[in-house]
Amino acid sequence: MNRRNVFVFDSLDYYNNTDNKKYIGNLDLNRKFAYEESIRQKRLMLNCYWQVPVLDEKGNVSISWKGPELVPFDEIVLDINSFETYYHDSDQDFYHSYSPEKQQIIDDWMRIKEDRWKKIFDSIEKRKLLYEQVLARRERRERLAYYYPLIESGEITPKPYKDERNGLWGYKIDDLDVIVPTYYDAHSFYSGFAWVRKKEKWGVINFKGEKIRNFEFDDVRDLKEGLFSVYVKRFRNLINYKGEEIKRGFDYISQFSNGQAKARCNNEWGIIDTKGNEVSCFPQDFVLKKSSV
Repeated sequence: MNRRNVFVFDSLDYYNNTDNKKYIGNLDLNRKFAYEESIRQKRLMLNCYWQVPVLDEKGNVSISWKGPELVPFDEIVLDINSFETYYHDSDQDFYHSYSPEKQQIIDDWMRIKEDRWKKIFDSIEKRKLLYEQVLARRERRERLAYYYPLIESGEITPKPYKDERNGLWGYKIDDLDVIVPTYYDAHSFYSGFAWVRKKEKWGVINFKGEKIRNFEFDDVRDLKEGLFSVYVKRFRNLINYKGEEIKRGFDYISQFSNGQAKARCNNEWGIIDTKGNEVSCFPQDFVLKKSSV
């Protein structure tokens, strides 16, 4: 199989053993043996035998053997395509001893064999890839099963990140994609919910990536403290992190701080709380900061 090569790790001690003398035959005990030479040279040596073609008067090919030749292990050739190990390429010796017609048959057969081995190796690689994907999915499920209770309890929070390869947003904990990058924009999670954008519309998902609020809003602004403003029909509505509406009809709402925010309604300013209720009475011409009201 290995280009008509045979490698033997033989030993003079073996043949000198009285129990093994019956195997000696015409063996030349004065030649070098692999075991003793490996010890002497401090590297692995092997005795190589190989077939050679012999042509008779009619041009027929028969087989003869040559060797042994002592070969260092690191000089043995490994064919990277067929994975055959050889020292003498006897296949080429036989190939050139044949007629052109037989060489063509051999060439055709080698192409068929290479195609066959390629299909086998491609199939192995495909199965290997599928197996690795199954393992990766299993590991992901196990890690998510560990993280989900911690997210629900508020001990950890997935962080938004942008995938540089496709420009989309997802959420990570350490090196794990809790939610794979599929969104065009994303706000941070708050109490297990997050506002995300698909194409031009915003909606709400939970930490498992499940849709909580339909993707129907053109613009969403984070007002902090779990509150957001959404733009609907020329007005801004106050809405919470779950997508639940709190109060409608604002022209402007600032970010919340300590449960209060500046707001404008019909060009009149005031201060509202997290329920959208007035803390200071409207109207106010302009509010610079809460302490000025």
